[in-house]
Amino acid sequence: KGKSLLSPGIKKVIGKFNKGDHIKILNVNMKEYARGLSSFTSDEISKIKGQHSNKINELLDLENKVILITGALGQVGTALVNTFLDLSSVVIATDINKSGEINIENENHDYFKLDVNKPAEVRKVLDDIFAKYKKIDVLINNAAIQGAIGPLWENDLDSWKKVINVNLIGPMALCRAFVPWMEANAGGSIINLSGGGATGPRPNFSAYASSKAALVRLSESLAEEVKTKSISVNCVAPGTMNTSI
Repeated sequence: KGKSLLSPGIKKVIGKFNKGDHIKILNVNMKEYARGLSSFTSDEISKIKGQHSNKINELLDLENKVILITGALGQVGTALVNTFLDLSSVVIATDINKSGEINIENENHDYFKLDVNKPAEVRKVLDDIFAKYKKIDVLINNAAIQGAIGPLWENDLDSWKKVINVNLIGPMALCRAFVPWMEANAGGSIINLSGGGATGPRPNFSAYASSKAALVRLSESLAEEVKTKSISVNCVAPGTMNTSI
């Protein structure tokens, strides 16, 4: 049908993927990635899996894997949820919005309301999730906000701090909770979404840029800490996208 699994975004992923790597900072265009995967039906994905190399099959072999995604109701989050559902994964979608607002095509998923900026809520929701699921294979820290915009000296301090709390402290808290649990359940994978400012200055977006740069270094450091625990930590920079953020 003229479709190609190897969209530019996926080529970059596969080109940089080496077995045994614990951290890769990938400049992946998530828009290309989502278009490359989520446009396929389950039958087409099954056919593709049989046609391509073992490396691609390994990347796509996510059947019955349990994936937890934060920020699941946004554009990127919804694309990720639908992609993993198409790959026959079990998806736990979390978001700050109410479950009634969820708009995901496949009904085979679970939903928990979660504000990563509220530590008490994070602890309660994780207790509920850990009680319901014996194992979670993949944690994707996708939730983020843009926050304070403009010259630093004009930014509201509370707004600036909130960006750090949502984009850095939130993922850190989830990583901190998941590592011991993953270790006790034969390992897993943590994926943090980086973004603008992580690799260079981003004037007038100092809070967002600082939070994402710090998230990259957190991911690198954590990857080294868990490399003997059968847990991988990766940070993906999606690139510029037209989203609500």
